[in-house]
Amino acid sequence: MLLLERAARVKTIASYQSRANTIIVVAAIFVALLAQLQMFGLRIAAEAALALQCGMLIVDGKIPFIDFMEVSAPSLMYLCAIPALFCKLVPAIHPVVVFHTFVFVLAVGSCALISLILFQQKSREQAHMPALIIGCALLNLIMIREFGQREHLFLLMYLPFLITRWLSWTNQPKDARLTLIAGIVGGIGIVLDPLFLIIALLMEVYFCAAKQRLAPPMAMEMRAALVIIFLYLLHFVFCSRDYSNIYFNYALPMVVCDYVTFDERLWWVNKTPDYRNIVYFMMLVSSAALGLRRRCSLIPLFIAFSIVGFGTFVITGKSMLAQMIPMVYGSFLTLALMISVAVNSIVNVRTLVAKLFAPIIAAVCAGVGAVGFTYISTTNHDDVKNLEAYGYSGTYFWNEESAFSTRLEAESKPGDKVLILNDRVRPAYPLMIQFNRKPATYLLTGYPIRMSRLLMERDNANAEKYTGLQFRMYERLIADIKTVKPKMIMIERESLGDILKEHKVLETIDSLYEEYAYAEWPDSDAQPNFDYYGFRTALVCYKLKTDAPKP
Repeated sequence: MLLLERAARVKTIASYQSRANTIIVVAAIFVALLAQLQMFGLRIAAEAALALQCGMLIVDGKIPFIDFMEVSAPSLMYLCAIPALFCKLVPAIHPVVVFHTFVFVLAVGSCALISLILFQQKSREQAHMPALIIGCALLNLIMIREFGQREHLFLLMYLPFLITRWLSWTNQPKDARLTLIAGIVGGIGIVLDPLFLIIALLMEVYFCAAKQRLAPPMAMEMRAALVIIFLYLLHFVFCSRDYSNIYFNYALPMVVCDYVTFDERLWWVNKTPDYRNIVYFMMLVSSAALGLRRRCSLIPLFIAFSIVGFGTFVITGKSMLAQMIPMVYGSFLTLALMISVAVNSIVNVRTLVAKLFAPIIAAVCAGVGAVGFTYISTTNHDDVKNLEAYGYSGTYFWNEESAFSTRLEAESKPGDKVLILNDRVRPAYPLMIQFNRKPATYLLTGYPIRMSRLLMERDNANAEKYTGLQFRMYERLIADIKTVKPKMIMIERESLGDILKEHKVLETIDSLYEEYAYAEWPDSDAQPNFDYYGFRTALVCYKLKTDAPKP
């Protein structure tokens, strides 16, 4: 709070002392974030691990939807190909470490770009800029559970763009180079998921409604973003027909179908994450902030963004924390600006000057505390493992043993091809990335199996079109099992058994494999860092029969 200057004192740009103090505190936050990532070890969100796997396959020359099946937008896979390429160039470093480093660099770059854009403005609202910048940095630490999720990547890229749009709508001058960078980066963030395009469009609607006029002349950041979006859509024209056909006529409809098939019965039996407290927080902050909207023009912007984020959270309908990230960002940044307005209204200038060194002391304490916390946690850890067992260098700390990881390590070795099928991303990911196992088939997870059936049941008009694509998917799955012969297979029969039996996948597996064990889900209390959704039933473990032909 002591960083903030009185709004009445700000005539042109933020003072050197204000900017220096902001940089110090933000640097301390990122030091703490690095310490937390070190403690995070090989933990990575399931969807982020799956996106990284797609990037690694692309680097190996595979084509999405042609050589492997995942329903995410291909733009997300291409973005994750950047850390995947580094993994291939430096194979000794574990992919999770590389991915965390990549996202960390994005977070630092996003915060730096926002700082450069805001601190160059000549506005009486400069007093509130430090709070906004610190809030952007702090959110990476607060939401570390979802570090690297597509929603997180979107916010890192979109926020600089959103701020430049605010500057355009309020007729404030902008640096041309920074504006161009914000537009390019914002365009990349928008195309990471079709839902993000809706968010961007709704924010433009907000600007039109708030200013009661149509959009201003096409600003540079908007032109840059539109070029990126156009190039992304254009790439579908130059890709193979199967590539575009499978994405637009099969993968994307499955995602939309998933949004509208939320099973409310799961909520009543406590089988969905309960984050109502975050929704209440958003409502409380938005309501309270309305009274301060005239004191800072950024407050209405982030109130609108939190409401749009809440709307997309309702649309996705799965109560997962990652889907709440836009709402959380909007609410938290609104709160940061509210605190800034309050502090700037009551703080005494002489008291502020007398305590200029307080932010520096706080930053040093935060850095020392982060290092000490990491040292204590790592030195007192009972289970330090060597990554050489998985083909990488270094050590890591592991305290999340599960039946899945135990079976995977017992029945396969690094580099082996493994097949895990159930109706969600976990446990196949992040285990496959963490333990250096390779996907054995066209399907990376069993999610398309469940959703393809739901899609055909709900969209009878296009059932014939889906039938052909579904047949090809199962035909490819059976052929891969026969030729590749995965080292081991795990299947959740409760959710997928009848579908796999209907399409003769189980018949193929039973002819080559034998059941030997069950792998139970760990209790949710034992792994509070990850969301669980739906009923958790054991996966059946298979291993090759002794007389089965070798692959």
